[in-house]
Amino acid sequence: MPIHFMPTGDVSVGRRFNLFADEFAYAMGTEFDFAKAELLKPDTIVLNLLCVDPARGVVPNGTSHKRSAGEFWTFYNVDYAAFMSSDIGTRIAALRDGFIAAVQQVPSSRMPDRVKADLKRAAEITAIKLVSAPDRLPR
Repeated sequence: MPIHFMPTGDVSVGRRFNLFADEFAYAMGTEFDFAKAELLKPDTIVLNLLCVDPARGVVPNGTSHKRSAGEFWTFYNVDYAAFMSSDIGTRIAALRDGFIAAVQQVPSSRMPDRVKADLKRAAEITAIKLVSAPDRLPR
């Protein structure tokens, strides 16, 4: 798969962050095919969204090329306070914004700008869908 989505949360967000992120990626599947994305290099792009309580420490946003594994990783911190909100729309917006920011960190030499734009559009549409169908998400 050319693009892999990997959410990572600390113990304070529990499994909830992973479940939200997995449902977000699954729902994006109707708007964007991660397996058929046209990338400029043969490496897999790994979009790693992090949701960590800032009181526990800070993981810097950034990228890393793992040549031996053939992977290009982008790490981005989701707004922890927004994700911990009791409002479902705020949680989904935090995921959407984190996902879009992670995609924007990928250099244009690896992912064409039109693919980035397609992913952004898909994330925005998905967020709207999930807000209108909150039963798809864990409480």
